[in-house]
This record gives sequence, C-alpha cells and structure tokens, in this order.
Amino acid sequence: VSDILLITWYITYNYPPTSKRDRLFKFYGKDYSGDSFLIYPEGIYKYRKSASDSEWAAYIGVASYRSYNEYLLHNKLTIEVERVPKRLQPIILKNRLLKIEDGHIHFLYEKSHTEKK
Repeated sequence: VSDILLITWYITYNYPPTSKRDRLFKFYGKDYSGDSFLIYPEGIYKYRKSASDSEWAAYIGVASYRSYNEYLLHNKLTIEVERVPKRLQPIILKNRLLKIEDGHIHFLYEKSHTEKK
C-alpha cells in the first residue's frame, strides 16, 4: 500500500530520491506510462488524512481501470462497475473515496459525481 502511494507521489511531483537508501530509489527512473489516469493526483496528498492509506491505494487501483482515451474523447471521469473485477467490488463499497451510482464508480476527489451522463 505504501509503495503505491510512493510511486503515485513520484509520478505526480517527479522528485528524485535523496540517496540510495531512500525508499523511492527502487522506483526511480522507471516508465509508469499507460492508458489509465488520475485527473487530480495532488488531491491524494492534500486530503491524505481524510482516508486510510488502504482506501487511497484502492482509489488509485480502481482508477487504473479507467481509460484515458475515453476521458479525452468524452470527458468521462467515472468507470462502469462491470469494468472492474468483481473481487474489488466489496472494497469499493467500503471505500469513503469511491461511490457507486447508476452502475458507475465515482471518484470523490475528481468531482466525477457531478459529471453529466
């Protein structure tokens, strides 16, 4: 869980590790590009105390199933529940940062709950 938050922090702020003993060192310089996205990753660190590290890791993990192309084409910030593995659905239901509404998962700090369908 803490590695997920550390990698996301590195991708967001692009700070190099301070030494070889820095936990960030083993993740530094790797390519983390892909088709998924977070619109407001800074919110994770601004509001980090509003939820547990496990909830934030799940937030990031569920966001990894979203398509950046769908966002670019349709400005879509939600993801359909059926696109996420069923084994994650109980975790989503307990997560204060995620909300399921009308078959879509909404991300609290991406303002997707106000998005027009």
